[in-house]
Amino acid sequence: MNLEHFFNPNSIAIIGASTNIKVINGKPLHYLKKHGFQGAVYPVNPKYTEINRIT
Repeated sequence: MNLEHFFNPNSIAIIGASTNIKVINGKPLHYLKKHGFQGAVYPVNPKYTEINRIT
């Protein structure tokens, strides 16, 4: 079984993403940016039209 795509994805969707990095829903986006994730990031939350300049 090849797990390459699991450990090195081209894109990530963050369901329930938040703009507040102090809450659990805000941490994934913060850490992906901090550690230089190069793929596409899709923050999903119906409360926001844009999260950290990502629409």
